[in-house]
Amino acid sequence: EVRRTYSIVSGAGDTDLRIGVRIQPRGGLSHFLAHEVKIGDRIEALSPTGRFLHAPTPTAARSYVAFAAGSGITPVLAIARAVLEHEPRSRFTLVYGNRTTARTMFLEELLALKNRYLGRFALHFVMSREPQDVELFNGRIDAAKVRELAEALRIKRFKEMLRSGSKITDALYETGYGSSSRIYERSNAQLGMTPATYQKGGKGMKIGYTVTKSPLGKVLVGATERGVSAVYLGDAENALVAALREEYPLAEIAPAKAA
Repeated sequence: EVRRTYSIVSGAGDTDLRIGVRIQPRGGLSHFLAHEVKIGDRIEALSPTGRFLHAPTPTAARSYVAFAAGSGITPVLAIARAVLEHEPRSRFTLVYGNRTTARTMFLEELLALKNRYLGRFALHFVMSREPQDVELFNGRIDAAKVRELAEALRIKRFKEMLRSGSKITDALYETGYGSSSRIYERSNAQLGMTPATYQKGGKGMKIGYTVTKSPLGKVLVGATERGVSAVYLGDAENALVAALREEYPLAEIAPAKAA
């Protein structure tokens, strides 16, 4: 008898019960499940322990952030699906670490989920053995990387509030900046302009952009002479450029000149 613990990937309303199995070099059960089990075979299983789950609240309006690595994506994927399907006012951000794209479990399902819930599901891949164009998404998800990502998510939320019409001071304190000096010190590196200019749609700024290919799609990086102003990941270059123009409607935007 061999026992292993696997997380359920299926949602509450799914008709099939699915688990995610990563084949390990010395994993007797994982090899058995992947190569020997056939449709119609029966396997004995214990009842779910139910230690890692979330019950959605349809009226909630929350912001979720989850970190996963490797096969640890299995319970997180189920939770993300449940939140997005049953909490229409909530948002979900997932940071998923792997060695390479080829070893990324449920890649197609995650990308489909992102396309289905545009604006509500933010998906970020971090690779430890496959260089990414954006340095933030290289390496392992350790304490230092979490701090970097947290800062990136905070500036993202700050920008969203400015675009929605919030006062700069309100947006500063709502996103956890203790004083205005902290964001102004970093505005060139994180916005490529001052918060006031950003709130005006980048009026008077020149933004050059480049589009490169990555294993997960195309990456657009837009920057002013002061610093990076935008990083987008997607499938079509015209859609990425359109998103840049939408974020900076009053800026002068053009492809960056080659150095």
